[in-house]
Amino acid sequence: MTIRTVGLVGGGTMGQGIAITCAASGLDVLLLEKTPELARQSVEEIGHALDRDIAKWRRTESEKKAILGRVRTVDALEALEAADIVIECVMEDLELKTSIFQKLDQVCPPEDILATNTSSLSVTEIAARTRRSDRVIGLHFLQPVPQVPLVEVVRGLGTSDATFRQAMEFVRLLGKTGVEVFEY
Repeated sequence: MTIRTVGLVGGGTMGQGIAITCAASGLDVLLLEKTPELARQSVEEIGHALDRDIAKWRRTESEKKAILGRVRTVDALEALEAADIVIECVMEDLELKTSIFQKLDQVCPPEDILATNTSSLSVTEIAARTRRSDRVIGLHFLQPVPQVPLVEVVRGLGTSDATFRQAMEFVRLLGKTGVEVFEY
């Protein structure tokens, strides 16, 4: 499976950092927030973060333009059907996350990987609310996402070896080092 498009649910600090990292790696990003206004604000914040990078000589103006050109906001969860992997990065609320995963399970093709950025909730519990626990994994990015080279790749009890390998390859594509983590 080749990943070309990343769906993001949540455009807060973590979602913005993941969007920058994915777009800087040449991937298209579909960003979903609660409202179109919040999505627009997220993209504005991404622009401000890139301006700070330019001021610190970490990026160029043309890199900023390319990154912003790869980030597109969407208004509905159904639009994430076009993504190859969807990363949820909303607040640490199990009911909210499981609700999102149930909906993603209905709209995304069965071969898509559904990932959570949770740092404390059970990937297994989140995956149990889908029909594809083998395709659910944790991708815990660390803040600030564009600068920290590490991503915890968290296997749920049902996560398949194939999903784990694809997630590790995705993390490498982003220029990050994946560290395998098991739930306990």
